[in-house]
Amino acid sequence: MDEKTSPQYSNIPEQLAAGCILEVRVPGSCGELTQGLVDEDYFLITCPIGNYSRAILRPTKAPAVLGGPKTQKAVMKTLLLLGEKQIPGELEISSQLPVGKGMSSSSADIGAACQAAALAFGKTLAPQEILTLATEVEPTDGVFCPGVAQIAHVTGSKFCSLGEPPAIMVSVWDQGGQVDTQRFNERQELQCFNRAKERVVRQAVQCIKRGLEEQEAFWLGHGAMLSARANQILLPKLELELLWSLALQHGAIGVNVAHSGTVLGVLWKGDVAAETITILQARVRQELPQLSFLGNWPLVSGGSWYRCGKEGEMHDWIRCF
Repeated sequence: MDEKTSPQYSNIPEQLAAGCILEVRVPGSCGELTQGLVDEDYFLITCPIGNYSRAILRPTKAPAVLGGPKTQKAVMKTLLLLGEKQIPGELEISSQLPVGKGMSSSSADIGAACQAAALAFGKTLAPQEILTLATEVEPTDGVFCPGVAQIAHVTGSKFCSLGEPPAIMVSVWDQGGQVDTQRFNERQELQCFNRAKERVVRQAVQCIKRGLEEQEAFWLGHGAMLSARANQILLPKLELELLWSLALQHGAIGVNVAHSGTVLGVLWKGDVAAETITILQARVRQELPQLSFLGNWPLVSGGSWYRCGKEGEMHDWIRCF
């Protein structure tokens, strides 16, 4: 545990005792910018978007975790880490992220809930601590890690923040169905397919890192597209090439995918006109009617944020770390 808590963390238990509500948010994702195996390390690079899971702690209600079994398990592990027996109130998860699509619904829920549990006792979890807790439940996304991050999503052994994202808008489409992340990562042929695409994944990583270092959206789009195509041998998305062709005609910089999910994201430079995206939506409805449009969100920095106050009187979000 990180014991170097700032004054605002240490004051949270007093605020809760006075009837304040604690709220923590963590972004979801549109798949990943890349994912694969390099040397002996399975990893992914996150693609956090401005669509958030929230954990809301109401101290006036009986202790409970109102979330799925994965979130409940992660909170119990957090309490063990903290040396506490129960949550000081009702912890509710609120999210619009769909399940089984590759939008990091479980990871965002777990990240928000675990951080809320720590903050309730005047402490905070470092990103690596959340990553360790999350991967003890299932393979995870690193949306609770700051910036755009490279993480060991299966073992949780390490993460590295690669930098803040340039201005990029992501239009998210869904091909339908669901993918069980845990079963996907248990596939026996996984290593063989990942070895086959390792060279291209290395190239994708180089492009993405260059884009972050230079704050140039083009390189993130190019790297994401390399990785999306390479992943076709592992989890094919039949609509990928036509979607990219249509998007390219309207000025998009790439298409990324959920490497173990069902969504595809068209990546645009941040100053894209809303009309341009609307025109592409119409083309996709006409030529790829099997795809469902889920929405437009900006690429954002990952991490966790909190606010604490009386209901209806919440202040601005404060970033943890």
